[in-house]
Amino acid sequence: MARRLPKITPPVAAKEARVFRIHGQDYIDHYAYLRDRSDPRLAAYIAAENAYAASVTTQWRRLQNTLFAELTHRMVEDDNTVPEQINEYWYYARVEAGKEYPLHCRRSTLEGPEHVYLDENNLADGRDYFDLATLSVCPRHRLVAFVVDTQGNERFRLRIKEISSGALLPDRIQDVGEDLVWLQDGDTFLYAKTDANGRPYAVYAHIIGTPVASDILLFEEGDPAFFVNVWKSRSKNYIFIESQSNAASEVRYVDARCPDLAPTLIRARQTDVEYYVDHHGDRFFVLTNLDAPDFKIMEASVDDPTVWRQWRPGQPDSTVESLDLFADYMVVGERRHGLERLRVIDIRTEQDHIIAFPDALFCVDVEDLDDYHCAFLRMNYSSLVTPERVIDYDVSSRQSRVRKQHKVPGYDETNYQLSRMYASSDHGFRIPISALHRKDLLLEGNHPLLLIGYGAYEESLDVEFNSDYLSLLDRGVVIALAHVRGGGELGHDWYEQGRLRNKEHSFSDFLECAEYLISRGYTAAGKIAAWGASAGGLLVAVAAQRRPELFAALVAEVPFVDVVNTLLDPSLPLTVHDFEEFGNPANESEYHYLRGYSPYDNVRTQDYPPMLITTGMHDQRVGYWESLKWVAKLRAIKTDDNLLLLKIDTTGHYGDAGRYQNLKRTALIYSFLLNMWGMGDDDRSCPSLARLHSVS
Repeated sequence: MARRLPKITPPVAAKEARVFRIHGQDYIDHYAYLRDRSDPRLAAYIAAENAYAASVTTQWRRLQNTLFAELTHRMVEDDNTVPEQINEYWYYARVEAGKEYPLHCRRSTLEGPEHVYLDENNLADGRDYFDLATLSVCPRHRLVAFVVDTQGNERFRLRIKEISSGALLPDRIQDVGEDLVWLQDGDTFLYAKTDANGRPYAVYAHIIGTPVASDILLFEEGDPAFFVNVWKSRSKNYIFIESQSNAASEVRYVDARCPDLAPTLIRARQTDVEYYVDHHGDRFFVLTNLDAPDFKIMEASVDDPTVWRQWRPGQPDSTVESLDLFADYMVVGERRHGLERLRVIDIRTEQDHIIAFPDALFCVDVEDLDDYHCAFLRMNYSSLVTPERVIDYDVSSRQSRVRKQHKVPGYDETNYQLSRMYASSDHGFRIPISALHRKDLLLEGNHPLLLIGYGAYEESLDVEFNSDYLSLLDRGVVIALAHVRGGGELGHDWYEQGRLRNKEHSFSDFLECAEYLISRGYTAAGKIAAWGASAGGLLVAVAAQRRPELFAALVAEVPFVDVVNTLLDPSLPLTVHDFEEFGNPANESEYHYLRGYSPYDNVRTQDYPPMLITTGMHDQRVGYWESLKWVAKLRAIKTDDNLLLLKIDTTGHYGDAGRYQNLKRTALIYSFLLNMWGMGDDDRSCPSLARLHSVS
């Protein structure tokens, strides 16, 4: 039972019926006006909701301060990355205590004087929001280009800085994407331009010191379902220009060493065919799902890249997710039975081996090192119980060297239990669940449990370390990740089973995971808190709508909840792109399917669990109005008096970018959850927390 709070009257939004005609039927929307930024009722409603949320959460201030102290204590406030040698310089980044953002540095030798060539804190000074999306030093180490967002709306601008003098060059480009790639001359770079909706749609070449108006258009994408990406081969010889939708891709290349920048098409786009290209010697390697749903590796001659030959067939029990090429070997990222692994292949002999890791469940990714001829592989490795390690792996000797072990003060991983289990779906599918709790926690069926899910875009919910979880784990909370259909954990078919007309499977899987955890004694009905963001917000919103009795609380961050209205508006940045993910309601049958689960369209006169919902006024991915409309409708229709909080920020989809600001946000969410579990009292006598409270 959630602890009762003093009665504070929540705001009520005005209703204004607007009638739309869709497929011969009237669609009535009482809160459509909340999308109109010029409507004075919008500002008043936002102010009222934020004031209400502040008045409630202020009562938890002591707990928030305790949580923030715990979270900060576990963060190494003075830290630096492992230096990387690029030609004559060693590059690294570091953070300082009390500062939100990193400093980017280099040295001529590891013992030589440090040169801070970009300080993000200076760039962020005086701004409510700051995000450095891209940082790229030119091949001659003379200039650094950087791409920043200062509102959270992912409308980036590009600047160039001279490293030696620190002077900003007059070259300034607005409305760009995140991608920026230098040609080998060090005076020219390629970048993606964005349209009025923020979609990267065109690639230009800019020569330092020339007017932006004279930049050369290399490629323009006319289909709004496709976004443009640009990257450079590790060999540094070629630059690739990709058009990518949710289900197809098309790649062109230019020679990074040649002033002739006419892009050459590798293979024309084909429905449901994706491919990624990298360069090695006289050939391109192609990672593709052409006739291989879980991807295979092909090769093609640089002289005629349209002809593909199979180099490595797909495997029936594993999915190939990534390809990293070096001069002598390639590293293939795979996922087998939902678990990650790295396969190293000798390009000359084609002999391979799997890198061994100590944990059964782990998360690993390959760092994008600059050195094409590097004899070792640098990896970032962690698990839900293992803090991140930076590991250098010698490919020849197969020996690993830990270059950096992230320290978590007071943490002992032997106190925690990580498990992988499987719930059964209504169609016989086994749904993976990753669960984490203290070993001294007796599974007696009465513990609070945080169930996290996503289940969209073939993205996997990885089991990476998060020190923030310790503030819940040490209070007796179980944390579980539901790897539902729609994600990529179990291959492409797992994704297909959770998108378009199969989207309902994502929701049923999440509920099956909740029921399974109850049956195994991890928790009980009414003690589960569900947490999801964006498409994950859609997932948990539908779950709470259908089985409210299971949940003690719901946290939905920037949730995609006004599904039908958003997908009916092709002017929004992601709508056309998302037709391949969710469907197009302009089609009548798809309209009815989408309306069947859209949370905003399915608010009913019933009880709902306590909810904390967040949104950002500059969110270009999920419009702020989705959360506002949903909350307004919930307040008008739901039958309970459970807490419903809406926090509206002036940021974008990813919230605050500063590291301390992020911890404050986490402390707020955790204080909400603990109060809804009836655990809001700051019990400093808890033995498992005693070592942390000394910092409060």
